[in-house]
Amino acid sequence: MLEQRILNTELKDDKSDYGGIAYLGETVKDFIESVGIAPSNINELNDALKECGIERIKE
Repeated sequence: MLEQRILNTELKDDKSDYGGIAYLGETVKDFIESVGIAPSNINELNDALKECGIERIKE
């Protein structure tokens, strides 16, 4: 289970030319709910974020 502080982290677009956040203020929790994933750790979350053109979360 991801920590609450991680779930509340605001997401940002990465430098790729594709994907990105859905809207300003989108949080990790919002992303997880909208994509329908259940990452059990930060590595799984970061893999999903990268696939979507979003910056990874630093621990």
